[in-house]
Amino acid sequence: MRGKSVGSDKALAESSLGKLQDALLSQNLTGKNETLKARKTREKRALIIEKAIELFARKGFTRTRISDITDSLNIGKGTFYLYFKDKLELFSECMNVVATRVQPKDIWPSIADEGATEKILYQRAEAFQKAFTQLSGILIILRRSLRMDDPRYVIMTREYLRRLVSPMVKDLQKGIEAASLRDINVNAAAYLLLSLFETVGYSLMVDPSLTFEKLIKPYLDIVKYGIMKPEGGKMEKEAPDEVRGEITDSGGIKTWIGNIRFGGEHYLAARLGKSEVHIDPKRVVSISFEGNGPVCNTVLNMKNEEQLTVQTEGHMILSGDVSAGTLAIPIMDISEIVFES
Repeated sequence: MRGKSVGSDKALAESSLGKLQDALLSQNLTGKNETLKARKTREKRALIIEKAIELFARKGFTRTRISDITDSLNIGKGTFYLYFKDKLELFSECMNVVATRVQPKDIWPSIADEGATEKILYQRAEAFQKAFTQLSGILIILRRSLRMDDPRYVIMTREYLRRLVSPMVKDLQKGIEAASLRDINVNAAAYLLLSLFETVGYSLMVDPSLTFEKLIKPYLDIVKYGIMKPEGGKMEKEAPDEVRGEITDSGGIKTWIGNIRFGGEHYLAARLGKSEVHIDPKRVVSISFEGNGPVCNTVLNMKNEEQLTVQTEGHMILSGDVSAGTLAIPIMDISEIVFES
């Protein structure tokens, strides 16, 4: 009898262990318990997104029908509508996946710790090339989406393109702040770098004998030194459309600054609802920045006595001339700018 009890206890223990293993196997990537039904739902949704990305890249968004996606996966249209309201919602989810893959998170820590701008750009380019086979199709989707007639898709695509280049914008802003880069338009430079990285990818596809290490160096040399030889050995400067004023930083320190630039531009780029606006400082008496995060609520006191609240990028660099030389400071570290009347 005792032997039978021990055997029963052992069987019970083995059964419990088996149940525990099954529970562990049913966990998703976030570590939370997931039912078999929930896992199948997640996997089916992911399959639809992957197939949509593939077809959007090959056929274009407008020419890809929902039936093309469902037929490729051998599922009914009714199944599609269990997971997505319409093609616009599917497009949005595809773009979320796209944005994550273009700037893989596993490279962010090493880049965050890297101080040299040239090395940061090298790492960005290297990460881009590792994912380029799929990214080339994704970039085609983005370009085609910008030419759609429906403004909803165009607005959404612009937003994802901004997300795509935003890590490089921050890299360049850090370079300006550290005085390793001249005062450039960081947004224009980030899109230029994206095109450059894409060109490297196509070059490697065309000529397999090339290596990334050999190919990226001349491209980064062009970024570093440019292609035009300045006359007399000096950089020519455009006549400045100068704006001057007094800034107060978050610590209360006031500084008079001339030739004010916002991210290398004469205007302040901001968001007003879903619209992008370019603020002309010559129309503004003062600007107050609230918050020290990636997005700042920004209050504009206009010369026509109106007051306007917009959102600005906290990491954007304000730069200009001071008595001791040049100054660069992130918007998030400024509390107020009062412009010279």
